[in-house]
Amino acid sequence: MRAVVALVLLSAAALLPAVPASAQGGDLAGWDKARWGMTMDELAAAFGPRLKKLPAPIYYRDSFVTQVVGDVILGGVRFVALFQMDPGEGRLVQVLLRAKGATPTHTSYVDVLKALEATLGPPAKSECKTGYAGDIPWFRVADRWTFPATSVVLTYYNPDFAATRDKSLTVRYFPTHVKPPGS
Repeated sequence: MRAVVALVLLSAAALLPAVPASAQGGDLAGWDKARWGMTMDELAAAFGPRLKKLPAPIYYRDSFVTQVVGDVILGGVRFVALFQMDPGEGRLVQVLLRAKGATPTHTSYVDVLKALEATLGPPAKSECKTGYAGDIPWFRVADRWTFPATSVVLTYYNPDFAATRDKSLTVRYFPTHVKPPGS
């Protein structure tokens, strides 16, 4: 009888949706091996040869990037991970995944959304905005996951429905209780 009960419970457990390791404890500590507040040296130790130094820094309003990981695949889409550092203390304040290669499409966005949902669960908030720049229609979709330590925002932006350029697909990871850089 115990064997039958155990088999039934095991079968039922197999039907439940898998809870990803990152969400099991109800939190997300950062992105990949990166943790908030790491220094450039700590990032180098964590990522090893995957971490590449840029020839020149990229400056944002409230942060700068000198190191990237260029071989990130999420939902079949290629990304570069930019490690945004606080200019005052030189510590990690955001990881920005920016699609690279072919111009991202709405299908790319859907594939990345599915991949994130598989590891993070459904987004806490989703929004779609449309409008016009003059007579040119645009749209933007964003999905947000919020954990105690980390927030994640997936954004797809198409500034011109007819154009095939200037579209963007990004995933931002940043500490939940800190204003993200550039916002």
